[in-house]
Amino acid sequence: CEMRAEPAVRRLALRVLEVRHPSPERVLIRLEMPAAKRLRFRSGQQLDVRFGDGSCRRYAIVSSPDDEQVLEFEVPRASREPQSDYLYDGVQRGETLRIEGPHDPFRTSLAA
Repeated sequence: CEMRAEPAVRRLALRVLEVRHPSPERVLIRLEMPAAKRLRFRSGQQLDVRFGDGSCRRYAIVSSPDDEQVLEFEVPRASREPQSDYLYDGVQRGETLRIEGPHDPFRTSLAA
């Protein structure tokens, strides 16, 4: 097996390309990822969205790690938090979101 290093966590400001509601319970947000701002991640990782009031919320990255131009994440409606409600109802195409990631919810230690 090949051991791969954990990708470095980065802080980026990325432009919203598209906001889609694939179901009444979810919103899919697509962000433009210029080459200079490439976020390297693996399937199953998450990102934080930072808001102007200093709060942040963590969401699942749903785009392919092979897509170098777009970063997609999904917001569940069920969360009922002001930040998630804003992303669900208020975020607009062209807006800039501040993100931080990737984060690995399944990180384990291989040391025995």
